[in-house]
Amino acid sequence: MRFNIGDEVTLGSSNLIFRLIDYNQNKAVLSGKSFRLIKEVDENELISARFFRDVDYSLPQLNRIDTKVKKGRVLHIDGDEYYLNRALQIYKYYKIPTVGYHIQEIRMKDVIVDLIKKHEPDIVVLTGHDGLITGKEDKLYDETSYRYSSYYRDAVKNIRSFRPNLDDLIIVSGACQSYYELLIDAGSNFASSPKRDYIHLMDPVIIATIISSSSINEWIDLRATIEKTITKHIGGLDTRGKARKIYDGS
Repeated sequence: MRFNIGDEVTLGSSNLIFRLIDYNQNKAVLSGKSFRLIKEVDENELISARFFRDVDYSLPQLNRIDTKVKKGRVLHIDGDEYYLNRALQIYKYYKIPTVGYHIQEIRMKDVIVDLIKKHEPDIVVLTGHDGLITGKEDKLYDETSYRYSSYYRDAVKNIRSFRPNLDDLIIVSGACQSYYELLIDAGSNFASSPKRDYIHLMDPVIIATIISSSSINEWIDLRATIEKTITKHIGGLDTRGKARKIYDGS
């Protein structure tokens, strides 16, 4: 049975659901439905996901109360339009001021500075797909072992050339199995994945939401923040919040 582009499938070796996004000769190119992963497998490994249910995750309990606070603005750049739309729904649920763009990972470095100039965000999220290339899983400190980590790195470096202060503009970058050290060294405040594990599509959104909602006078509790993510597969540096109290005399 040959599946069509857009079909939801699973693998005999995995309980995750994937979207079929392309064929590369006899290889099927898959994108995780909930995990920011892209991988190629033999097309004969595919199984219809019609009778499968994706791993279910509930949103963490974060602050949604509308107090007299101006939350930090988020610019979310996503290499996957499906993930972007789901991410924007989550920002809306948490009442975070956000603008989002679907831009392929390879193009992020070319457009990111102009988008920052246009929207003047407090937080930038650069995410989409990534993953270790089959056969290079043992070369964790070689950027050519990763599908898209170098693209995120280049975008982060362009941002830091324009806005170098780590407390001025907060950067959250990476996707599944990304080269964590490469992204942190380039100037990210938070990045995935220290242990080269998968991350959930909500993980960067949760990090950005917490930063947006936390006081600029306080340091983010790194351990507590990462524990709020679905997978806990993100790391980061000491970072301040971006919310400011509004005083109106009442």
